[in-house]
Amino acid sequence: NGLMKLTDIQWIDTYCMEKRGTTKAFKEEWGWMRYFVEGKPYAIIGFRDNKEVLLTVRTDTAYSEMLQQEFQAIVPGYYCNKLIYTTVWFDADEIPEKDRHQSGEEIYPNRQLMQEMIDKSYLIQVSKLPKKKQQMLLDE
Repeated sequence: NGLMKLTDIQWIDTYCMEKRGTTKAFKEEWGWMRYFVEGKPYAIIGFRDNKEVLLTVRTDTAYSEMLQQEFQAIVPGYYCNKLIYTTVWFDADEIPEKDRHQSGEEIYPNRQLMQEMIDKSYLIQVSKLPKKKQQMLLDE
């Protein structure tokens, strides 16, 4: 089956937590683990029955549309503003009927692309912070 193994996506938590200024909080009623930079959410892992089912990130529209055309498991933000959030489902069978509109050749994005999506999301949210904060977070 096309399921990504849970261990395959454990890296998302590690990857986000390595980003400067990141905090995380679990929202019990939604089953969502949210990753924030200075209080702004840039990555969300959605759970169902204690297993990760999706990753949602902040994106710009053009990038999101390009990804949706390439990958069947990438859809407009699930339970989020669909213009500015994009969701990756880890099991194609879970994708809600109304979101299944892609003819993507590939089903799942690889880890490298998902890292890029997380990176871009983080930078979008950092760009909304005061300049001083941005410099603190981005200066090496």
